[in-house]
Amino acid sequence: TINLTTENLQLLNQDTKGLWETHEPAGKFFTVAEKGDRFEWVEGAAGQADELADWIEGKVDTHRNRGENGYKALEMLMAVYESARCHEKVTLPLKTRLNPLDLMIDSGQLTIERPGRYDIRAFLLRGESMQSDNAS
Repeated sequence: TINLTTENLQLLNQDTKGLWETHEPAGKFFTVAEKGDRFEWVEGAAGQADELADWIEGKVDTHRNRGENGYKALEMLMAVYESARCHEKVTLPLKTRLNPLDLMIDSGQLTIERPGRYDIRAFLLRGESMQSDNAS
């Protein structure tokens, strides 16, 4: 079980022996408004750049954007897709080496609604017809 707030992450599983384990961010955050147990973070990019400078200068041992963290985040996303594909719980590290989304499309489990190449500019189009507001 995971309980995630803007302040921390609490984890409860067999590795924590049935006890809630709290993980709090170790980085630099800029707080602007305290709201009970929630607060707002602003200038996140500036905080990360400041943290990167600290890492380069040897003030901290690691940086949150190190490749290992990105790899783990991607593996968690792929695990969600793999779980949806197989309709069962999956464990990490994943045993499936192929992209679960590709496997779902190839098998017909996930149907393609708009065939063709994906265009990142699609947000400029409106409605199901995916036409420009200026189209005649």
